[in-house]
Amino acid sequence: MNLIARFFFFIIISSAFFSCKNEGKSTIENVDNDSKESLIVPVSLPEKKELTTELEDQVNSVMVKSMVTPDLKTFTSMLVTVGLVDMLSKQEGPFTIIGPSNEAFTRLGQFQLNELLNTANKDELIRLIKSHVIEENLDSTTLVQKIKEGKGGYEIVSMSGATYTASREGTEIFITDVKGVAAQIGKSDIKGANGVVHLLDKVLGMN
Repeated sequence: MNLIARFFFFIIISSAFFSCKNEGKSTIENVDNDSKESLIVPVSLPEKKELTTELEDQVNSVMVKSMVTPDLKTFTSMLVTVGLVDMLSKQEGPFTIIGPSNEAFTRLGQFQLNELLNTANKDELIRLIKSHVIEENLDSTTLVQKIKEGKGGYEIVSMSGATYTASREGTEIFITDVKGVAAQIGKSDIKGANGVVHLLDKVLGMN
């Protein structure tokens, strides 16, 4: 069972604990010669526990929000590969994930994608994926406000140390890397217990 499958299995098992205590009754019949006596014996079923606040936060974390977003399937598999699952699901954050969509990775071409996934290049993959995680809570409202305060631009520093500039064109928000690659935020504001997730139409920070 791979890591994603295990994680979902954990979530499903955890969710099963959401319910209240149930009680039932069982009937035992004693037959004594000509008389028949029914005894009603109360039986207490095992009490089902509710999720703790900590587990509930994990189920609603930015990691799980990303996992259940179909357009982030490629990106979330890479999050698992580089070992960021625990951090993004268990730590308080806040985190902002700017995850390239499946289509964004497809645009790289099969050769470049294969190079990224080559185990010999794992350090490069770790750097790239951390470049799409920001240790701030930057929902779209906050981004728009900070862009206004920055008079058209707001500098963002990712977990890898890569820097970007957030800007607006009309109602659209763009994130531009140091090489001038501008990725547009598409689906946005997928909010989790420890941050927010946005989808990008391009992969940023490529060498």
